[in-house]
Amino acid sequence: MSSNPNIRIGCSGWQYQHWRADFYPAELPASRWLDYYAERFDTVEINNTFFTRATKLGASLGPVLHQLPPRWPVNIERLASFLRALPRRHRHVVEFREPSWYRDASSSCSSAMASHSACTTWEAPPRAG
Repeated sequence: MSSNPNIRIGCSGWQYQHWRADFYPAELPASRWLDYYAERFDTVEINNTFFTRATKLGASLGPVLHQLPPRWPVNIERLASFLRALPRRHRHVVEFREPSWYRDASSSCSSAMASHSACTTWEAPPRAG
């Protein structure tokens, strides 16, 4: 795990059968995979929160991830409006997936995020060609 409390490293899940014997010990039962994963990473994306409330996580609930659609170009006003609507009782992370977010808007975007106690995650844009 990271010794910097501002950096979180994890994966977009932990229940991947093809990880058995590569990441998880072959003899480890799947029911213990989350425990094993959590000993090595301090963050995991749980996609089923769209279908199941994560109330059992309580104080362990980390930032809530909001992924912007891959075809949404930069729009600082829309971002600021969205951030104002978010509940303040949680930390929020916004993942930008459209390349225009990486260019000249990054400083304006960072200002908007900071004023609403949110942070960013960046997905590398697809390679051309």
